[in-house]
Amino acid sequence: MRCGSPDRARPAPAARAASVWLISAALLLGACGGGSTGDADDADPGQTSRAETPAETEGTAVDETAATAEAEAPGDGEPESLSDYLGFDLEDPDAAAAQFQESERRAQELMALCMGREGFEYVPFTSTSGLQADFQDDSEEYAREYGFGITTWYGREEPDDGGSETDPNQAIQAAMSESEREAYSVALYGPPTTDEEGVEAFEGELTFGGGCQGEAYQEVLGQMMRLMQTLGPAIQDMNERMQADQRVAEAAESWSACMADRGYRYEDQNEMFASISTDFGGRLDEIIGPDGGAVDPFEGWTEEQVATFLAENSQEEIDDFYEQAQSEARAAVDQEAVAALQQEERDLAAANFECGRDLQDVLEEVWPEYEQGFISENREQLEEVRDG
Repeated sequence: MRCGSPDRARPAPAARAASVWLISAALLLGACGGGSTGDADDADPGQTSRAETPAETEGTAVDETAATAEAEAPGDGEPESLSDYLGFDLEDPDAAAAQFQESERRAQELMALCMGREGFEYVPFTSTSGLQADFQDDSEEYAREYGFGITTWYGREEPDDGGSETDPNQAIQAAMSESEREAYSVALYGPPTTDEEGVEAFEGELTFGGGCQGEAYQEVLGQMMRLMQTLGPAIQDMNERMQADQRVAEAAESWSACMADRGYRYEDQNEMFASISTDFGGRLDEIIGPDGGAVDPFEGWTEEQVATFLAENSQEEIDDFYEQAQSEARAAVDQEAVAALQQEERDLAAANFECGRDLQDVLEEVWPEYEQGFISENREQLEEVRDG
């Protein structure tokens, strides 16, 4: 799914297993929910998996979760990890990307069928690169080259394949009259909603929005989303207990001290991740403009002029026209300012990687204990996903 720039900070590597399946479901929610006039709470779901420094927990080495897991260990033939329940390897970025690329393909096909029933043409469109930024590896090389993936996508996504990433539905809508586009939008996204209605939908059963898009994602990901809503508090509780583990707490304090030595003052990784997306993302928008620097090539044109242009030109010529407008917009960007901001992000990501080595080792050590406890406590719900 390609909803815009991949400005999402990647979750911490070792703790990723605790929340990848939740993050992945959220990636395909109504992130593009075009029928809304306001976005629902967009707090990063991955925050529940990142390390945070808890209050001192003297004498607490291992949470009761470990004992629970041992007492309720699965019998022969029963799944022993979240990966077993979810059907793909949580630690394999390629497998995760493929899983959700397939979900997007299915949703797009359902959207096309639904729009056809409504009397509109919709072409299933799945970007070949839209999910890759969210499932990259967490190597030092990646951190030094791409940082957190917030600003460094800019300059790497310029079309180099003749415009094959262009959504054909943009041209379909551009050729419509204003009233036709409004009807098309309502069919695809449902009626526009207020900010308050959007928040209520996010918290309730209408998470995926309305229209054909909401209907499609509800069918493809509805069960996963219901599980996410049901187990969200349990995931948070497990994470808080894991962070309160003395082994994790001590490693998190060492991370904070290490980062301070490098000039970065964060109490914990949660604080860092909570701030960097807004900080770096906002500063990039100030340089390149909103919406990833994309521009409307028909701005200032009348409907008649747009319709005439689309009627008199081939699809290739229309694509070239779009690309020319984007190229001109990119040419006007202060590239030195972009490069400086991107390097600042890379430096922070590299420092986080270097300072986080011991913390990640500790999280990898303690994670299986808490994973087993979580499975034992929530086996029934997880089996619904596995068997659904």
